[in-house]
Amino acid sequence: MDEFSFAQKMRLAYIDFKLYFTDMVTRSEIVSHFELGLAAATRDLKFYKDNAPENMAYDNVEKKYFITTQFKPIFKHDARRTLIKLANNISDGFDSIGDTSFPIESPIIAQKKLARARRLIE
Repeated sequence: MDEFSFAQKMRLAYIDFKLYFTDMVTRSEIVSHFELGLAAATRDLKFYKDNAPENMAYDNVEKKYFITTQFKPIFKHDARRTLIKLANNISDGFDSIGDTSFPIESPIIAQKKLARARRLIE
């Protein structure tokens, strides 16, 4: 993976994240999420497929890439952060590519902080 730029790693991590946690990814999702052209999204999907050929299969009818039974993530995804992201409809995969942190906390912690702040105000 060292041959890829940071931006490419982010896009590959997104593809890996989408497959792992939502079972599928589309080229249009990549285009929309990263504001790329179709050619760049196609190239990223090819890079991903070249590095993990058994991880996804393309369905010509649905025009989507689906996870396969041989899937093995190529990035390490933090389960706690991922569940929080999915619950809040944030699907980026960025925390799996190194030191990129995403400042998010669980809804329970946020509720406790909010309750504490309300008590202080009252």
